[in-house]
Amino acid sequence: MHLIYLILLWTFLLLFILRVLGQIYVAIYQVSWLPPMSEWYSGVMPYYLLLPSQFTIIMLMTMIVYDFTRASGFFFVTDPTTSTALIILSIIYFSAMVIRYIIKMTRHPEQRWFGESIPILFHSVLATFLFLCGTYSRVV
Repeated sequence: MHLIYLILLWTFLLLFILRVLGQIYVAIYQVSWLPPMSEWYSGVMPYYLLLPSQFTIIMLMTMIVYDFTRASGFFFVTDPTTSTALIILSIIYFSAMVIRYIIKMTRHPEQRWFGESIPILFHSVLATFLFLCGTYSRVV
């Protein structure tokens, strides 16, 4: 079971890295084979602030996955209180993204199913990452 968790955690980290690199690539080169810049982020936070925060998230996720790979360290969650908090937080986070998606698709039916959904999808990836961190000590 430990190996399955590691594979999933590394996969979600890689997906998030690819998302950030894809957005950078589109911002610089405006390639036609990737979605346009407007679909990569909601615009709530300006890109010059979003990018450093994404790099911070990548660094944090990397440290977390590294600790889970070693099965020790500051980010290796075994405490039941922390585990429960992560599970609750991740469920709220994921649920908020489901609601956000439903609202978006209700307001913009022309964008069904995936129009401008990249931010929602990757927030869901982050929520699932947190869920895995929280459930690890209960399953493994």
